[in-house]
Amino acid sequence: MRAKISYTVDVDKLPDLIEQLLQDCKDELGSELKKIKLRTSDIGGTVSDIESLMNKMGLYEAQLQDAINLLVGWYEAVNGINQDQESTLQDSTEISVEEEI
Repeated sequence: MRAKISYTVDVDKLPDLIEQLLQDCKDELGSELKKIKLRTSDIGGTVSDIESLMNKMGLYEAQLQDAINLLVGWYEAVNGINQDQESTLQDSTEISVEEEI
C-alpha cells in the first residue's frame, strides 16, 4: 500500500531534499538489483525475484519523477522564470513537496 505525504519546505532546502531522494532511489534500486540471481535450479524463485523488482519499479519511477518536478520547480523559483508568479514569491517562499511511500 502506498500513501501520499505532503509537506512544505523552504526553497533553499530543496537541493538537499532532491539529493536525498535521488540517493535513496539509487541505494534501494541497487539493493533490489543485487537480490536477482539466476538460479537454474529454481527458475520460479528467479522469476519471482524479477517480478518483485518490476513491481517496485513503479515506485522508483514516481520518486524520480518527483525529483524532476522538484528540481524544475526549484530552478524556476530561484531564477524567477515564471514572471506571473514571481510577484507572489516572498523571501520565505515555500514549495509543497509530495512523496509516495
